[in-house]
Amino acid sequence: MNRAQKTAWMNLITGFIWVIVMGLASYYLMKDPTSAVFRLLAIVSGIVFLFLLGFIAFVLSKKQSPVEPATDERDRLINRRAIQIAFVGLCILMFLATALPMWICGMDSSIPTVVLPLINMIVFLVTLTIYNAAVLILYGAKGGPA
Repeated sequence: MNRAQKTAWMNLITGFIWVIVMGLASYYLMKDPTSAVFRLLAIVSGIVFLFLLGFIAFVLSKKQSPVEPATDERDRLINRRAIQIAFVGLCILMFLATALPMWICGMDSSIPTVVLPLINMIVFLVTLTIYNAAVLILYGAKGGPA
């Protein structure tokens, strides 16, 4: 497994953890914005985030062998294609993130300001997931190292 695949797997795992954390945070935030549980969840999620960053940096910086190249031409092509796929996904998600609230709530209603950062975070996490899934799928389709 090369560095791009390790990065993709680690991002998918941490993205899944963040979806769970953001789901819990949004549940407690909607329930009671001044809740002590929400504050505790925010502190714990920050600590977990820093721990995961350190762990990911350690895992990804370690090479399998000293002669392993950082990237080759095939890696760059797969990365470019995955970025294109993620960009198309981002465009679709941004359209849905702006159009769905208008269609659901109507033109005369409003959205609480606390929801907007959650929408942006969800769009970011889904786009990151699309990119990492595209990297893994393209490596599998191209017959890359498993």
